Amino acid sequence: MSNEYGLWAWYRKPISERKQIVNETSEQRFARQLIEWAHGVGKLLRGE
Repeated sequence: MSNEYGLWAWYRKPISERKQIVNETSEQRFARQLIEWAHGVGKLLRGE
């Protein structure tokens, strides 16, 4: 399973389930990196 698919599956879960998963520090780190990466991609797509 690729990270993208795992992330999409995680994102589609209810908030309560997400919070349980994110209780792990490695998951928090992954989520933060993903948000930062997505933010960077958004800037590139907007041409900033």
